[in-house]
Order: sequence, then C-alpha cells, then structure tokens
Amino acid sequence: MLKQLHTMDSLFLYIENDEYQVDLTPVFFYDPAGANAAGLTTEQLLGQFRKTVDAVPALRSRLERVPFDLDNPYLAEDRNFRLEDHFSEVELPAPGDWEALRTLLTDFQNRQLDTNRPLWEVLIVRGLDKVEDMPKGAFAMAMKIHHVIADGHTVIEILSKLHDEGQVQEGEQEPRVEFKAPTYYDRLGQVFSNNLLGALGMMNPLLNTLPRLSKTLLETISKDSDKLMRPPVTTRFNRKANNKELAWNFASLDFATAKRISKLESGATINDVVLTVIAGAMREYMQSKGDSTNDCLRALAPVNVRQESERYAGGNEVSFIMPDLPVQIADARERLQAVMLSTGHNKKIAKDLDSREMSGLMKSVPPALMASMRLMGVIENTTQPLLKLIGNALATNVPGPGSELHLHGARLINMTGVISPNEGLGLHHVIVSYAGKLNISVTAKRDTLPDPEFYRDCLQRSFEQLLAAYPAAPAPAAAETASPAAAAA
Repeated sequence: MLKQLHTMDSLFLYIENDEYQVDLTPVFFYDPAGANAAGLTTEQLLGQFRKTVDAVPALRSRLERVPFDLDNPYLAEDRNFRLEDHFSEVELPAPGDWEALRTLLTDFQNRQLDTNRPLWEVLIVRGLDKVEDMPKGAFAMAMKIHHVIADGHTVIEILSKLHDEGQVQEGEQEPRVEFKAPTYYDRLGQVFSNNLLGALGMMNPLLNTLPRLSKTLLETISKDSDKLMRPPVTTRFNRKANNKELAWNFASLDFATAKRISKLESGATINDVVLTVIAGAMREYMQSKGDSTNDCLRALAPVNVRQESERYAGGNEVSFIMPDLPVQIADARERLQAVMLSTGHNKKIAKDLDSREMSGLMKSVPPALMASMRLMGVIENTTQPLLKLIGNALATNVPGPGSELHLHGARLINMTGVISPNEGLGLHHVIVSYAGKLNISVTAKRDTLPDPEFYRDCLQRSFEQLLAAYPAAPAPAAAETASPAAAAA
C-alpha cells in the first residue's frame, strides 16, 4: 500500500532541529497486581507490543525521503525492523522518588528519535515503590512518537490497540498491511506531478475560503478592531531559552467535577473549564515572579478535524483556534465567562472558514515550495517570531478512555503526556482525560519554568478557585487534588 505524507505532516519534520524535537510522549502508570500480571516480564510486554505493531503499519515503517525534499516523504516497511530496538527498560535511579522519575522522563523526551528507522520508542521504568503513593511493583511506560506520523488522536488510537481491551483476538486479525514507497527514480518522476497537483489542490479551498475569510475579518474588525490588530504580549514563556533542560509536571483533577462546573455555567464546555484553570494558574505563577498580568494572554489550541471514516488512518488531521487566556481577571467565574466568550468567537470563525477546508489547504501546499523555504532558512528563521505573534501557551486536549484499561492484566492507573516546547511558544499543556481523571501536564524549558511543582500547585489552586465560584459543584476527593503520584494510586 502506497503511503505518502502530506505537507502538514512534513512540516513537523522540517521545523525540527537540535534544540527542538517534535515528539508526542504519552506516559502511563501501571499497577501490576492483576491476576494475569503477577511478575509482568519484559517478554510479556514485548508480546503485547508485537500484536500492536502488526496491526499498525506506521510503527513498522521508516521515512523514505525524496532528494532535496522536493516532494513529501513516503512511509515504507522497514525490512530491518526489530521491536527490541525500540524498547528499553531501566530501574528508577536513586533516590527513586517523583523528582527522579520526572528527571528520567524529561531526559528521555530530550533524546532525539532516529529518522532513519521507525519513528517511535518506548521506555519502561521499574522500581517506583518509593514514589509517593505508588502501589508495590508499580511501573511507568513512556511511548515517544514523532509528530510527523501522529497527532494526539492518532496516539490514542494506537494505544487503544495496545491495551487488553483493544487487542484483536486470535483468529480475528485483519490482513497485514505494509506501506511501500515508489522506487527512487519513480519518486523523482512524480515530483513535478505531485507539486502541480498540490498547487491545483489549493485552488478549491482558496476559492471557497477567501470570500468567507474577508467577510469574517470585516465582521471582526467592526466589532473589536483593537483586539484583532494587537499581537499577544510577550511573557517569560515567549523568550528564547538558554538550554535544552526540560521542566515537567502534571495536575490530576476530577473530571466529574469539571463537567459539573461546565453544566452550572450555561453554554460552557469542559474545554472552557480547562482554559480557565490554565489562565488562573498562569496568573498566579506570573504574579509570583513579579510579572505583569494586566493584559489578556492567548492560547494556541489544536482542533481535531478527523472524520469517522479516517479513524486509524494515522498522520495529522488538525486545525487551530486561538482562544483568550484572561489572566487579567481575578474572579474565577468572570474568568470562565471571558473564556467562553472568546472560544465562542473562535468557534464561529472556525465554522465560517471551515476548519477542515483550512486544514486541507495546508496539506496541499506544494512540497517544493516548503522545501525551498526550508533551504533558504525561512522556516527556521520565522517559526519563533510567528509563534510569538500567535500566542503565549499551547493547550492541546486529547480525550482518553472513560473506563480503566489493562496491559497484559496490569491496571492502567493514570496517564498523562510530555511534549517538547518550541521557541516562541514555550509553555505547553497536554490535557488528557482518563477514567474519571482530568490531567493537565505542563512542559517548558527549565530556565523559563524553574519550579514546575509550583506551577502544578497553581493549576490545582486555580481549579479550587473555580470550585469555590460554583459551590453547587461537588468537591473532588483528596487524591485528585494531591500530588500526581497520589492521584495515580
């Protein structure tokens, strides 16, 4: 089966450099006390992964690039693929606490994937017994996947196949699919036609979008021209970091309570609640550093535009919105109402412009144009300034399973994620829901976020402020407002 990436996929490859890895890393915590998981071995874990890799061809495929990147890369079955090459296992080093685990995971995230082989790797971390509130024998698993082959929803689809509940039973396997690429000379021969088709493919979305874009811009200017023309203020998180060291942590909140809050404020969504929590946390954190919170900030939020028929197709199917983060508002209820107003406006723009069509426009950009921009340094030199103009923080929401999962019988206690921040937009939040928990992780460079544990506390206090503003919402259990390790237990 021929599998060529589109231009949006390729962009995640081209913006990568020695300072920035474009990888997604979900992190899982397991309790191996299940009847089938006693003494869960490396061989058993490899066996579980082997079934998943057989079902997901992208995990067995490597990039086949076209000379000078004049066309988008292909994915092709790696004939030298060995599962063991993508799998490593370590004991948590001394002192064996939560801080040691965070350091291990951020070091793993900073390790660049080899683009000459399938673009993923797994780290199993044993020996979590000394991590606060972790059950005896608990272990963690981090699975790093390059953004070029997967967005957040693709990652969740892959992981649903990995766990027991999504494993294909014996005798029910679908025919094995293998990706392939044209021969070297065929790839060269298709450069012209693929770039021409890409240019033609942009015409229909452009013709459909431009009238709506003009209308939407005129309407927005007439309502709030000052806000539209004003770029977001620059914060500590928009500045260039001095080193690669990452800071990471996560807050585990109660999903049912967040949902209850959204029901108490007419028209609010879970996403509105999350953005309000993030805005409150940024407000407290910035004020603690003596930074101004007089101006409204802005988030960059990916939106899934994948259709049901495209499930398990892999790759990236996203558009973006840019909702406000009203850090200038002290009252939590008023902050939520301001977020709702902003997200409502963003959703109207997305609907008017057709997010899926805009995504299709990006995917159709001629690869040779993208390659020439990269060779001339345009992509490298404009990425940071553009991101600074777009917003102050990333907030990507990936809905996870509502019920508990198991890995060869080991119960999945909790899940979160790590994603490397890029220059210009240096504060990244990954929001993952799982089995009654709403987890918000934060990743930044260490010199811009030297105390991620304090930022985690800011997230939790911001959630508590929202609870106080809506007293009819039930208070979460202590475990859900304690440390991530406690929440994972």
